[in-house]
Amino acid sequence: MKKAAIVTGAIGVIILILSLFFKLHHWSGADYLLVLGTVINCIIALPLIAIFLFKGNLQNKNIYLFGTISGFILYVGIVFKIQHYPFSNIIQAVGTLLFIIFIILVALNLYKSPKE
Repeated sequence: MKKAAIVTGAIGVIILILSLFFKLHHWSGADYLLVLGTVINCIIALPLIAIFLFKGNLQNKNIYLFGTISGFILYVGIVFKIQHYPFSNIIQAVGTLLFIIFIILVALNLYKSPKE
């Protein structure tokens, strides 16, 4: 499952980079590639990563699962903003707020962990 998450994530990122290159040069097909890369990352790669984290032996699974969900919402908000879809500001603001909360939770968790 870890290899599947890495491969699909890499494919999604490559498609996204390619779509941004197309968008910079105003070539046709950039919108389709952007949506395809987002769908691959949000629908396939991020859930695989969440399942991998949930099945692992991590102490704070819920924090990392919360981070994956907040990353998904932030990711979708950014793509909605680029595509000029409605409610993109609200989705992006909620995703950003949840991601900031996730960063604070991880920082507190690292601060509370025993020093080795």
